[in-house]
Amino acid sequence: MKTANKWLTLLLAIVMIASIGLAGCGNDSVEQDNGTNETPGADGQEEAPNEDVKLDATQVLNYDLGSEPTSLDSSTATYSHDFELLNNVLEGLARIDLNNEIKPAMAEKWEVSEDQLKYTFTLRDAKWSNGDAVTAGDFEFAWKLAMNPKTGAEYQGLFDVAGIAGAKEVAALSADSSDEELNAALTKVGVKAVDAKTLEVTLSRPSALLLELTTFPTFFPINQKYYESLEPGAFGTDADKLIYNGPFVVSEWNHDNSIKLVKNDNYWDAETVKLNEVNYAMITDTNTRFNLYLSGDLDATGIPEQFLEQYKDDENAVRVTETVNYWLYLNLKGKGDQGEFLRNDNFRKAVAIGFNRQQLIDVVYGGTKVPAYGIVPPGISGSAEGKDFRDEFTANNDIIKEDVEKAKELIQKAKEDVGKEIPSFTLLMFEGDKSLKMAQIMQEQWKQIGVNVEVNQQPAKVSNELKKNFNYDIAIGGWGADYNDASTFMDLFTSDNPFNQMGFNAVNYDKAVSDAANETDRVKRAQLYADAEKILLENGSLVPIFYQSGYSLRQPYVKDIARYASGPDYSLKWAYISGKE
Repeated sequence: MKTANKWLTLLLAIVMIASIGLAGCGNDSVEQDNGTNETPGADGQEEAPNEDVKLDATQVLNYDLGSEPTSLDSSTATYSHDFELLNNVLEGLARIDLNNEIKPAMAEKWEVSEDQLKYTFTLRDAKWSNGDAVTAGDFEFAWKLAMNPKTGAEYQGLFDVAGIAGAKEVAALSADSSDEELNAALTKVGVKAVDAKTLEVTLSRPSALLLELTTFPTFFPINQKYYESLEPGAFGTDADKLIYNGPFVVSEWNHDNSIKLVKNDNYWDAETVKLNEVNYAMITDTNTRFNLYLSGDLDATGIPEQFLEQYKDDENAVRVTETVNYWLYLNLKGKGDQGEFLRNDNFRKAVAIGFNRQQLIDVVYGGTKVPAYGIVPPGISGSAEGKDFRDEFTANNDIIKEDVEKAKELIQKAKEDVGKEIPSFTLLMFEGDKSLKMAQIMQEQWKQIGVNVEVNQQPAKVSNELKKNFNYDIAIGGWGADYNDASTFMDLFTSDNPFNQMGFNAVNYDKAVSDAANETDRVKRAQLYADAEKILLENGSLVPIFYQSGYSLRQPYVKDIARYASGPDYSLKWAYISGKE
């Protein structure tokens, strides 16, 4: 959710609010301290592959996914744990390697025109797990499938972010548009399989993000013949409802319990893949996960707050920092008395400044998170190479700083505005012990300013549907960067974006984001995103809570897992086990 781009992270992922992956990625989970995310360049940075290393005879990795995937259909997948799996069983035109560099994958090479508006990708000889050849047509089909409004892909907008000609025009249509209108628009999209081995991509503007985005699951290929051989809606719903072109295949999928990956012998670079098996559990309880790690049944885990002092200095502990933000959605389309107050500016501002982020972090997470006051988290590039967006635009951090007394005054004004007493609200979140504990802290804090909330914990799929349909009052969610640019966060809340699950609609916000997308001057572009961020923070329908950070443990015999700051959290292509036996 998921994801995004999510920087080199792996082994130690910290799922928090809704165990669902940052969708870089949508991430609504505050539970997943599953040990799959680490910060690149920190203590857990992998070394370059060592050809002389001694491999254990048994190459099996045991991990926790956190919760059931919402979809393994790459055209519609949304959340980070979906992307983690897809990045290991499928492969795009390019792949990010151990050194965080973009390298050829399904494409063995590409050429860029002098005006930077045409990319020509030449595919290598590669096969799907069923023996079919991977073709340029598989990419054209998959990309246009995800673009088509009838598919309902929440990541449809990435194709315009990549600068692909015609993508914006297709996105302007709807699922209710006629087939003739949709087909006419899709025909004009700048994605064309010239022949089986040549994919031509035409851009409407130069884009520095296209190559990086080809490593993202929404840009992965789909075998059209196989896709259309299944019943509608079946693709990606089970192990035998998907074929694979990546390092691994899904051999078993016990829903809501476990997933097993095995090495894909048809993968073009199979000799590089050392792991024979990856066993994913789906555990929402952090203490259960931690105990399984201590007993040797899991190879990585987050450290629960009650064990932080004991384990944070352990030789296998890694400090985790991610480009992930957790926040509150306030439903501007809410119904009844609740909706009246949620649409009141004073009420929303009171909710935003009426709880203590640091206290919540200390109690629930042992002080390991970072209080969030901006939409774009630390670690995202700003106006120039080496500059951090969050460090550059610090003034925005003051808009929703805690002030309980001010919050109480605003609540009184809200009651006067609406002419009613404050009703009780529901707080929607995913299942998990940390989610519940976090909600209980917020309950107590908001009670002090005169706002009562009841907790509504739901499985990830149910919670997501409730938010998409605006059937909630207040909800907890989050997002991990899909790529290293402020747009991966700011694009989410334009009036026509499906991830805008608050009903936020502001012409000046849409204009600032649109102007930024078309601005080539990096300084002006960053300022436009900062302007948009200010508008959203002042509106108060999206309330940042904290930036992801914490500690994780990983067994020392687990080697060479590539970790990423944006997009899918990690890749197991180069991973191996050495020293366990």
